[in-house]
Amino acid sequence: MTLHSCKRWIVSCWVVLALFSGALVAPVGAAVGDEPARRLSPEGTENLKAFSHLLGYIRFFHPSDQAAAANWDQVAIAGAQQIESAASPADLARALQDFFAPLAPTLRVYSESRPPVAAELLPPAGVANPEVLYWRHDGVKLPSTTFTYSSKRLIAAGAPPASTGLSVPANPIEVSLGRGVRALLPLTLYKDAQGSIPHTSAAAPAPDKPAGWTPSGNDRATRLAGVTLAWTVFQNFYPYFDVVQANWPAELEEGLRGAAEDPDERAFVETLRRLMAAIDDGHARVTHASWSLSHQLPLVWIWLDNQLVITWADPAAAPGLAPGDIVLSLNGRTAQQVYRQELELAPGATPQHLRSRALQSMLLGPENEEVRLRVLKQHAGVQEVTVRRTYFLGGPGGDFLAEPRPQQIAEIRPGIFYIDLNRISEDDFYNAIDQLVGAHGIIFDLRGYPWNMEWYTPLMHLATSEVRPAQFDIPIVHRPDRQGWSYRRSTFIDGPYEPHLTARTAFITDGRAVSYAESYMGIVEGYGLAEIVGEATAGTNGTINFIALPGGYTLRFTGMRVQKHDGSQHHGVGIQPTVPVTRTYAGVAAGRDEFLEKAIEVVSQ
Repeated sequence: MTLHSCKRWIVSCWVVLALFSGALVAPVGAAVGDEPARRLSPEGTENLKAFSHLLGYIRFFHPSDQAAAANWDQVAIAGAQQIESAASPADLARALQDFFAPLAPTLRVYSESRPPVAAELLPPAGVANPEVLYWRHDGVKLPSTTFTYSSKRLIAAGAPPASTGLSVPANPIEVSLGRGVRALLPLTLYKDAQGSIPHTSAAAPAPDKPAGWTPSGNDRATRLAGVTLAWTVFQNFYPYFDVVQANWPAELEEGLRGAAEDPDERAFVETLRRLMAAIDDGHARVTHASWSLSHQLPLVWIWLDNQLVITWADPAAAPGLAPGDIVLSLNGRTAQQVYRQELELAPGATPQHLRSRALQSMLLGPENEEVRLRVLKQHAGVQEVTVRRTYFLGGPGGDFLAEPRPQQIAEIRPGIFYIDLNRISEDDFYNAIDQLVGAHGIIFDLRGYPWNMEWYTPLMHLATSEVRPAQFDIPIVHRPDRQGWSYRRSTFIDGPYEPHLTARTAFITDGRAVSYAESYMGIVEGYGLAEIVGEATAGTNGTINFIALPGGYTLRFTGMRVQKHDGSQHHGVGIQPTVPVTRTYAGVAAGRDEFLEKAIEVVSQ
């Protein structure tokens, strides 16, 4: 059974239980106008799949003024209400044509003979080199995108540049939408002083909801719209489907079915988590007010030898727990059951990062929530312990607890210095640099994320030549379905800095090191600046992008391609250690940091 089929089996069991328990009714908190859950028919599923494809094409690639100005949340909700019930291919073609006509007047949807292109797609009479509109996406700019990525309609004389792969308006693309339905969609349009041609004042589709209604995950159409809107972004802009083994069309079908049957807004979080898990992206997240992950249990654990093993516990907040204790169950469910479920829902590009994300998720929940642990202690047998989620996740992206480490900058052996990049700032580093100049060995700890480091300063003092980062490439997109991409590289050149640090150096890292941490480690690997001790990093880097969905859901994902300095694959690979280390139960039970011990050995040689 594959990873994704396991996920679907778990979900299907949950849905069946919900159906037999009568859970698929109007949820608690449902507002007037919210539609209760119900199953999709096979025809309804195919209709909504066709609608999803066409919505993405028109939203992102049809350059009409009407599409550019549309409220796509409202359009998607309206489409979920109107398109599902089409009885035949001919009905579906008519429904799609009528629905999208106000946004794309030159669109032609059909199920039988191919129609002629719209007259407005022919060159305007008597106009030499008429102006043509087309889209250029650098990544993709969404309403919630904050930086890096952009989406613009551009103007060309006569036709777009050949490098875009686009043609004149009279040559629309032909796309198959399923159920024997096809569409002719122009990716370019003529314009005049009043805007794109043809001009129309027809109103964009809007949901059939009572006045004052607002989208909510308790509404079936809002959930279906959320899946459609999210899926189309990834279908057209996710940069790693060439290395990720996802059946993305199948994920659309599963997502639509889950959204149709989810009983409430909280259940829909799980549907979105499954959709996000399928893209194998360590940046992927789903957030919603109904799913609180604000506080952590006051302990740390790892998955070791097929067991959940505590590596540290706060003596004040979790008395009776100690390193080496084995957690057998959580709230009556076995540790294996909980871990495997979280592993199925965890997004990540590598096994080590998936493991890290699943273990973190098991620690998180609402403030002061009690968790009953059944624990096998080293010398005292099985005990029941109740702990609360009391540790607040501060910091920019969640400041997770970690096992005790040395002071953030410390001389841990004569002439050997330890620096925790997860905790220091650039000022801290420079305050210690005089000591580092004379050091015999330096150990940088990057088992996590360099929250307070605004630049790659420590690396510049290790380098002996100018330094570039790995290859950060923003996709330039003009056409649907990830066709014909080119890339714009984002880079810098810096270093080396004085004084040069000549000590023997090692970096400690593991699967928690993701994104900016991997930018650090990529430079270490690419220029051979130090030994890399521990485990491979997360295998996900690049600037994130955000999708805001109706109902208050927010998704995030990686919006650019990152490759190693030599052009080889980084996503799903990560930075590999030059000195691999594996933790042992004996080491955990004794309270030892086996990664740090090995790093000390390396720099002491």
